[in-house]
Amino acid sequence: RNHLIPARPTAFNLSPHSSAVIVVDMQNDFADSQGMFARAGIPVDGIRAVVEPTSRVLDAARHHGMLIVYLVMQFNEDLSNAGSADAPNRQRHLAMGVGQQVVAPDGRASRVLIRETWNTKILDELAPQHDDVVIPKHRYSGFFETNLDSVLRERGIMSLVFTGCTTSACVESTLRDAFY
Repeated sequence: RNHLIPARPTAFNLSPHSSAVIVVDMQNDFADSQGMFARAGIPVDGIRAVVEPTSRVLDAARHHGMLIVYLVMQFNEDLSNAGSADAPNRQRHLAMGVGQQVVAPDGRASRVLIRETWNTKILDELAPQHDDVVIPKHRYSGFFETNLDSVLRERGIMSLVFTGCTTSACVESTLRDAFY
């Protein structure tokens, strides 16, 4: 059934079956004390503060049958999808150590923002469940060169609820592209 959301400037109805929660970049490199942000001197306290509320949102969404989509920032091992040598995306990420070898908390070898490593793993507290969708991305927007648009269209999704990090970059970029 629809739920009335008391928003401003006007309230609106949200249909769980045509809505999805988009969880942006809630992964170790951004939210763990041993991840890329923390190693670069960027405080992760703000991101950590939204983990528990995000967990509650996911529980409620699952209870009401909403689709959950996780976006995960990650690059190929050879950084071939990070952009050309002078691309701003590549330069910004290289400055924060993308591709560097590190040791994960469990002692295994890992690499900063490289796919299928501890660094790009979604936080354990927010781990995807069986029916959730996980979409890798390599730019701020979850729509750039991914199948996010087709996943949402195939399921008849008309409304999106966003959570994740960071609002001023990846969340906002994905939200704006969703609007367009």
